[in-house]
Amino acid sequence: MKKTIATVLLAIAIPALASAGDINPGALQLSGKSSFQWATSSTKIGAVKTDETRVDGGISAMYYVAQFLAFGMELDYRSVDDDITKSSTFMFGPKAGIDWELMRHFSVFADGAVGIVRAEVGSETGDGFGLRLAGGVRLFFNSNVSLDLFGAFTRTQADFATAGKMANNDFTAGLGLSVYLTNNPTNAEGYRPPPPVPVNGGQYR
Repeated sequence: MKKTIATVLLAIAIPALASAGDINPGALQLSGKSSFQWATSSTKIGAVKTDETRVDGGISAMYYVAQFLAFGMELDYRSVDDDITKSSTFMFGPKAGIDWELMRHFSVFADGAVGIVRAEVGSETGDGFGLRLAGGVRLFFNSNVSLDLFGAFTRTQADFATAGKMANNDFTAGLGLSVYLTNNPTNAEGYRPPPPVPVNGGQYR
């Protein structure tokens, strides 16, 4: 029964996604993502270690310089509000990514970003650096929009004047939405222009 249901769903989904295509060189990818509450965090501030649940989010822009290879920038944000204190962390820096197409409407991807970090804990502000590695799958609705399912590891570190050093190691899972601008199919590998249209008794333009 389960196999029958899966077959029916696949038969419905594939025609609906038939117009999907790859990411071509020259495409500008704009992405937004959130992990909602699907995250756990182990935070160490000085000698105190706590575990909490939080909300993560981020935006990024990448330009594909070749088939499946892109470079850009990323901004990530985390906010934690528990019974002890309220904190937030921003990370901003360069990003690189690859996208490998498995089927015309389905691909796997991986990307990494490094950057500067600005963190706030209570009324105190600290600065440092961070690293983020992510990977997942993309489901393309068409050549300009994809739904991204990802998992990520983030390491951030910031120094505070009185609290000392804050280090976060985060594992998250979430959903994202990507929009691809200037994704011109004529830039695709192996693209061949259509033949000229015959006019006036079989002559070509």
